[in-house]
Amino acid sequence: MNRDDIVHYITFGNIHLPTFLFLMKSKLVIGPMGGGSVLNYRYIRDYNFKDKLKYYLHTFVNMSVKFNPFYYLLFSRSSKIILRTEETYRLVPKIFRDKCEIFLETGIDPNI
Repeated sequence: MNRDDIVHYITFGNIHLPTFLFLMKSKLVIGPMGGGSVLNYRYIRDYNFKDKLKYYLHTFVNMSVKFNPFYYLLFSRSSKIILRTEETYRLVPKIFRDKCEIFLETGIDPNI
């Protein structure tokens, strides 16, 4: 692979997929990434144990984005980070937010 190549890793709206694309030498564009939204705890009171466990796991993974070294490496190597929602944008560490753009996977500006 050439350093002038551009690789677009299409995440299908999921920030939680592990990847080692930061090891590639080419330019990297990731997204559209989503999955940053978290339910209010009041809404899961009636969930069964399995669904509550999924909720807590999802919440933990979202919180880990800020200190997970794999995300840091991926974000630092990326030339552009495309995000689906404002909630997912807030998951990205502040030092990488200048690379971010909120853009729906349908290709429509979310402000419209």
